[in-house]
Amino acid sequence: MARLPLDDADAQVRRWFVAEMTRLKCKVVVDQMVTFRDAGRQKRFCAAHRMGSHLDTQPTGGRYDGILGVMAAVEAMRTLDENNIETQYPVAVVNWTKTRSHAGRAKRESRRCTGWQAYKWFTLDIEGSAAHTGTTPFYARSDALLLAARIMIANNALAKKHNGLASTGILTLQPGSVNVFPSNVRMTVDVRPPSDEVLDALEKDIKIEAERLAREESEKGCQLKWTTDFVSPKVTFAPACIESVRAAALATVGPDAVIDMYSGAGHDSCSTSAVCPTSMIFVPSKDGISHNPKEYTSPAECATGAQVLLHTVLNYDAQRTQ
Repeated sequence: MARLPLDDADAQVRRWFVAEMTRLKCKVVVDQMVTFRDAGRQKRFCAAHRMGSHLDTQPTGGRYDGILGVMAAVEAMRTLDENNIETQYPVAVVNWTKTRSHAGRAKRESRRCTGWQAYKWFTLDIEGSAAHTGTTPFYARSDALLLAARIMIANNALAKKHNGLASTGILTLQPGSVNVFPSNVRMTVDVRPPSDEVLDALEKDIKIEAERLAREESEKGCQLKWTTDFVSPKVTFAPACIESVRAAALATVGPDAVIDMYSGAGHDSCSTSAVCPTSMIFVPSKDGISHNPKEYTSPAECATGAQVLLHTVLNYDAQRTQ
């Protein structure tokens, strides 16, 4: 599945979404970044319970990331309609226009996500000096790409030491010739430890080691410039939402198939939790593969996830007071 934001395929599925919600007699509201639908059966008219995600994808994001969240929400809305279930508060299905770069999925029978771990994104610019590969001996080189490789290896080792993760997803270089080693490299560094405190310590260690490598293990040496692109602190979801998911999951699959977990990736919920109570439900993926065309979740597990979502909304609706 490759349905990029606002391309023709995305427009097509949005039209399907509008038609489906209209068929369910839902009010359709569209703003600049999000499309959501309000259900019509409720006793009180105020802020809605909202469930969903996004129908567009990353270029190689697979067929579940985002899509399953919306499809499960649509199915929950169908069930409410078919069974004439009246909720205390409005219920809405949300289809975001995707603005993220990562996604996560559990490799066990997980049902309840209690928050997400802290992470930071950096851009590291490495400046060396380009020269011919055949006429420049090793001792006379300032090879920016070789240093980038050493930094990536060091980042991996340091992240393991801190029980975290460190990755590089984008690397560009200049001048880009077969017989010239690069003078400039720009690389991304994605750092994800289990807590804000460990995040600060890991960042410090990574930068210290990178400077040492640039100074002591790059022959003639290279210059480094770090830019912080994004910071996301560790967040724990709203207890009432977490408990609503827990009760729904326990009732649906039993205690042996439910685990608590922090998401290793950012989600739409990263933004919504800052302005309203939020929680997430995860379903298992075969071999733990996520955000990839090979990702697979059985139809039965998808249906189970939708069932948990429906009962989560009903649980939260029953105990909500405003």
